Amino acid sequence: MGRIKSFVLTALLGGVIVILPVAILASVFGWVFSFTTGLIQPLTNLVVANSDLREIIAVGIVLGVILATCFSVGLFVRTRFGKFIFNVIERHLLKIAPGYNL
Repeated sequence: MGRIKSFVLTALLGGVIVILPVAILASVFGWVFSFTTGLIQPLTNLVVANSDLREIIAVGIVLGVILATCFSVGLFVRTRFGKFIFNVIERHLLKIAPGYNL
C-alpha cells in the first residue's frame, strides 16, 4: 500500500511541476496580450475605421507588436549595456521574487 501511495504522490507532484509553469506562462502571455491590446487600441480602432481591414488584422498587429517587443528586448540584453541593466534588475528586483531562484 505504501508503494502505491508513493507512486500516486510522485506522479501527482510531477504533473503539477510540469503543468504549473505552462499555466503560469499562458496567464502571463494573456496578461501581456491584454495589456498590449489596451495600449494600441486607439491605433487599432483607427486602422479598422479607415480601412476595410477586420478585427483579425488588429489581433495580428497586436501579436506582431508583442513579438517585436520580445525580439527587441532580447536584442538589447545581448549588448554590454543591456547585460549590465539586466544584472542590476536581477540583483535588486528579481532575487526577492518568490520562486525566482528555481
